[in-house]
Amino acid sequence: MNKKHGVLCLALFLMLPLMNFAMVQSLNGTSYPSKMNETTSLSAFSSYINSSYIDILSEQSSVSMPVNTSISNNTSLYSINVFSNINALINISPSAPNNVYRENTTVTLTAPSSVPLDGFLGALGAKYDFKDWSCSCGSTYTSNPLTFTIMSGDMQNLVFNANYVPDYTIVYVIVVTIVIVVIILALLLLKEAKLENKKGHKAETAKIMDKSENVKDFPAEEKKDDSVKEGK
Repeated sequence: MNKKHGVLCLALFLMLPLMNFAMVQSLNGTSYPSKMNETTSLSAFSSYINSSYIDILSEQSSVSMPVNTSISNNTSLYSINVFSNINALINISPSAPNNVYRENTTVTLTAPSSVPLDGFLGALGAKYDFKDWSCSCGSTYTSNPLTFTIMSGDMQNLVFNANYVPDYTIVYVIVVTIVIVVIILALLLLKEAKLENKKGHKAETAKIMDKSENVKDFPAEEKKDDSVKEGK
């Protein structure tokens, strides 16, 4: 029984190269002889297999692969980012996904001319006024809106920042007006108080004069009464 098993294993071992050869030929698309010459040496058989593998590999390496040409087009794309030092809302026209534009596109940036301050000062009229644009390219622009055309050679990531400065002019005007009104009211009240004091002083002076006149008239009346009595 063991001898039969040994013969069977030997037969399978000898059949493996033939099966491999058949698979290679089927992959290569060529026919192969159904029977091998018994005089064919094992080395020739193996060299035949190796040459078949080399042919298959050479054919696979010659297959052309599609090239993605869209990557080369990305060199003409430019991204534009806008910010401000007060978080103002900046409008970009025309709009584009992720603010990415192609070369020779005309873009307009529009920032609010003024933005009210928060809190009490804002209620009084304090605000932020637009000053200028600063660009990552190193330039400064004062026009608002700002219109420009993306040209070849520009930075592919352009950053614009809208700069604002605080304006307290209206607050100063209101404060100065309130101070002037308070001073005028204080002067009017002081003047009125002086007039009241003057009137009171005159009234007291008049009373004193009336009393003095009454004192002067009193002896004259007594003399008159005495003369009347003597006449009788």
